[in-house]
Amino acid sequence: SSMTRAHHPRRTRAGMTLLEVMLAMSILTLLFGAALASVIQVTKIVDAARSRTRAVSILNQRMEEMRALTFTQLKSRLGDASFTTGTERASSLTTMQEFRWSRTHQSAGEDVSDTLLKVTVSIEWKQLGRTSALRAYSYFAKDGVLVSESTAAGSTSS
Repeated sequence: SSMTRAHHPRRTRAGMTLLEVMLAMSILTLLFGAALASVIQVTKIVDAARSRTRAVSILNQRMEEMRALTFTQLKSRLGDASFTTGTERASSLTTMQEFRWSRTHQSAGEDVSDTLLKVTVSIEWKQLGRTSALRAYSYFAKDGVLVSESTAAGSTSS
């Protein structure tokens, strides 16, 4: 009988069953899928933040261009289409983007006075099928420096 045992050894577990391998692969696939989805989402967030930062930079550049002018120069340049509208291109992580900006001033009847001018700078860009916009405004005084008031209001629409 000892020969029989030597001849027929007991079964030992030498490896994993097919079911265990499939279960392990399913779990790993889910984990890698979740990790990939997270990376994609973070890339979109970084891309959106980069675009917004670029838009704010363009908006500030347009404001600084106006601040460098005298009141008379600014008032006359606001009638020039090449000064009041424009487009800038910038590359993002996923695409080349277009930022459209414009400068508008209130009509003479709406201005605070002949010596005070309010100018608004607006910027729009599209990202992932959505349009985003920022706007800032500043007052310019003829007889000296006026403390500038500026607001940046973002809006998003489908």
